[in-house]
Amino acid sequence: MTRLEACLFLRHIAGIGMMRSHKLLAYFETPEAIFACDFSNPPEIEGLGTNDWEVLKQWKTYRETVDNDLKSIEKHGITPLLFGTSDYPKTLTFCPDAPLVLFLKGKIHFPKRKIISIVGTRSNTQRGKDFCCNFIEAIAPFDPIICSGFALGIDIIAHQTAINVGLQTVACIGNSLDQPLYPAQHRVF
Repeated sequence: MTRLEACLFLRHIAGIGMMRSHKLLAYFETPEAIFACDFSNPPEIEGLGTNDWEVLKQWKTYRETVDNDLKSIEKHGITPLLFGTSDYPKTLTFCPDAPLVLFLKGKIHFPKRKIISIVGTRSNTQRGKDFCCNFIEAIAPFDPIICSGFALGIDIIAHQTAINVGLQTVACIGNSLDQPLYPAQHRVF
């Protein structure tokens, strides 16, 4: 099993989530080592109980889902960024529930770059839009990466403004790899 496959399994196994995944990773050191363990005699790890080990024991039932993810990654030219590698955004590693895998489409280099996250309402006012645009224009000389969701409202305004002033953006999409980009009007990006 590859590290990517192991991260995808952990991503899909119901009830495990990122916090438990990180507890497993802290114990086993690599994601793939988790699935090489003896599930009939699992180690004692704080925060993981009998039910968690029962769910983990059934990991092979997620093979088709993981294979579909792998096909989507290849089909769409997505670059997976794995937790703990030099390409993964370092500041995100300080979050206790950081995803074990991020999906990158495009070209961006995170090390030694400032990232500004902008989150806002979907039903913004003109004043909110103006503030967002003026803020991004004001910080553009510092060349930050603008990170936001990909929702309607302030999120997409942040991305459009960043692109207009020549900044790189990271859009955090809310749907899975095998679904069309949502909302549909943002598929032009």
